[in-house]
Amino acid sequence: MMSDIQKPILTRPTLAPMIFSINTNNKIIKCNHKFAHALGYDRSEAIGMSVFTCIPKAEHSVLDDILVRCASNKTVQGRKLTLLARDGQTFEAMMTTMEATYSDGSPKRYNITLLNYKELQNMQEKVKISKYKSLYEDSPDMYRTVNIDGTIIDCNRAYAEKLGYTKDEVIGHKLEEHTAEYNVTTMLNNMSDWRKDGLCNPTKIHMKKKDNSEFLALVSPTNLYDYDGALLGRNVVIQDMSELEQQQNILHETKLVEQMKDEFLVNMNHQLKTHLTPIIGFSQALTNQNLLGTLNEKQLDIVQNILNNAVNLRQLLTDMIQRKDVELEEMAVTREKFAVSDMIQEIKSKVKSAAEKKSLKVIFDVQFKDEVVGDKTHTYKILINLIYCVIDFTRQNAGQIYITISRKDGLLEFKITSNNVHMYKTEDSDDLLNKFNQLYMSMPHSSNESDLSLLTCKSMAEHLGGTLGIHNVDANHTMFYFTVHVQST
Repeated sequence: MMSDIQKPILTRPTLAPMIFSINTNNKIIKCNHKFAHALGYDRSEAIGMSVFTCIPKAEHSVLDDILVRCASNKTVQGRKLTLLARDGQTFEAMMTTMEATYSDGSPKRYNITLLNYKELQNMQEKVKISKYKSLYEDSPDMYRTVNIDGTIIDCNRAYAEKLGYTKDEVIGHKLEEHTAEYNVTTMLNNMSDWRKDGLCNPTKIHMKKKDNSEFLALVSPTNLYDYDGALLGRNVVIQDMSELEQQQNILHETKLVEQMKDEFLVNMNHQLKTHLTPIIGFSQALTNQNLLGTLNEKQLDIVQNILNNAVNLRQLLTDMIQRKDVELEEMAVTREKFAVSDMIQEIKSKVKSAAEKKSLKVIFDVQFKDEVVGDKTHTYKILINLIYCVIDFTRQNAGQIYITISRKDGLLEFKITSNNVHMYKTEDSDDLLNKFNQLYMSMPHSSNESDLSLLTCKSMAEHLGGTLGIHNVDANHTMFYFTVHVQST
């Protein structure tokens, strides 16, 4: 059946090249019909002629140069050459290739392919017109072409379909028919000014459809001129702005909501901390037996519980603000050159006391020596916070905490592994992180420098182009890890 047979594709013949070969004496020894006929000869007449007969004298030096280059084992391409026909007429040709055939290391024949330059230009013009029509007609954007009087003389499918017409219903009609009534005067004034100064400026107007509904559009015109430079009309690209306008309104409303949330969060944080400050202060005073008198053991436990919960609540409030700043990208990322080994030396001295109190040994293994460029300040904060965190999680006299720092694929990777931490039986890294974070926020910290929650540390690491997680290595070891992006110096 015909429906089962693929319809053949209609093709146009490509440019037929002029092909000929010459020997080392510059005699034509072979040519095709195209070459001979273009010069006004039969093939039999062309064969045996000197190639210089086909070239104007003024161009002989050009051909000599081409032959020298080709003899030096170089293929010649893209050279324009003037040919001389039998009747004395000249025409230009484009040498697409010229290559030599060798025997015993010496050139024996030169094979030359030419294209008639005028035919090439005609083909390029056809391709240009075809490309233009394809871009115009098949574009998802709306296109219309208007003459100097504002009459639509062409449009693409997208334009007609968007306005609810067929192309035949559009062509020949005035612009104002497709313009919202309250924008017609503006559009006509714009056209009048354009006819005077020829200036084309993008303009937002409301378009009118066949069903009288309207939509906001961005109209971007481009002038059309004739060969004498006279203004003929203009092509107009029209983009529907209604969806963008709606998205902008939603974005504006979202920003207002976020702003209100931020203001509420900051205000709540301030109010709660204001009331927590005296609670923490009086609780600390009550736990000092020499300051406000002696409490019995039960009373002291109650006061200590109040103090711990107040401190934890204050830390939670601080963490909320810190996480908000990171998530809103208000954390200023800096780039500086630093040596990781120097940063580790500084951290070693700071965590030593906290580790010794729990009889823990902290071992650092920096697996490279080169300096890097990155955010040293926040990398330091994340690392020292995690180390203190692991120290707090690790049981007394448990052994050692092993810290490795390596570099791979533009990332610094920090791994902090400990035995005998408070274990959670789950393989899900996010679940582990949440569980450890809850535990960490409910327990006293060994240092004031461990004031960031694990979730805040993760947000900071992600802001620095990395990540953070927790992994149970085996039944006894848990690894806390994070990465940050760095560059080579």
